[in-house]
Amino acid sequence: MSRPFIKWAGGKYRIAEKLNSFKPKNINTYFEPMVGSGGLFFSNPPKKAYLSDINSKLINTYNVIKNKAYFQELIDELYLFQDITHSKENYLKIREAFNQDDLNSINSAVYFIYLNKMCFNGLYRENSKGHFNVPMGDKREFSVDEENLIKVHNALQNIEIACHSYENIDPKKGDFVYLDPPYIPLDKLSFTQYSKSDFGEKDHRKLAKFCVKLDKRGVNYMISNSNTDMTKDIYVHSEHIQFHEIQVMRTISGSKNNRGMAGELIITNYNEYDGRLF
Repeated sequence: MSRPFIKWAGGKYRIAEKLNSFKPKNINTYFEPMVGSGGLFFSNPPKKAYLSDINSKLINTYNVIKNKAYFQELIDELYLFQDITHSKENYLKIREAFNQDDLNSINSAVYFIYLNKMCFNGLYRENSKGHFNVPMGDKREFSVDEENLIKVHNALQNIEIACHSYENIDPKKGDFVYLDPPYIPLDKLSFTQYSKSDFGEKDHRKLAKFCVKLDKRGVNYMISNSNTDMTKDIYVHSEHIQFHEIQVMRTISGSKNNRGMAGELIITNYNEYDGRLF
């Protein structure tokens, strides 16, 4: 079984067993339009899937790992980074190079993976110019998990990968969509920034309207988000919408004080679950 090759805010690999048990019994094509680190996907990769995200550098990295012609060069380049001296000076040089517009796809993927491992708490954050600006973290050595990258490479074969907003997916009746939007904050300090724009209340309400469209088309969907009254107000908009409360460990946050156990909601528009824990 493969694991996510990066850390990501709100990553779901730690609770994938619980999420898998709430999937519908029958799925034609699996859609994950806010894929991030792909925690749920990698925990039990389906044969037919469509993965997408608005982060172009993230999606480029997925595509490079998937590409048979690029994969070995990616591994070789990552091993070169394993041998360099990790320092603040080198980190800032790599971050600056990553933010250049003329990067080829392989170098961009190498930098993306390196910076994700070595930056502060595995965060991905961009400034108003769309440049990655997370400072260096406490980690002092970069290591290549080649075994897992090979598993990720194999899991992505025959999987469609695209860069666009969730609104551009086109699932049909019998398909399943897993939506993992940025958390509705438990408090003002909670980390919810996803790219160079915040995903706020208006965005959540817009997503909820999209879910209504999915429901009318006969598409099953599941949403995971923080357990707040606002979450229920936005997404539990009809009597047949189900929600389940679970406890999760938050490991990525802008504040160390906000890491720990927190309430989470699993919201579905169906009530016949797979029930299996993988």
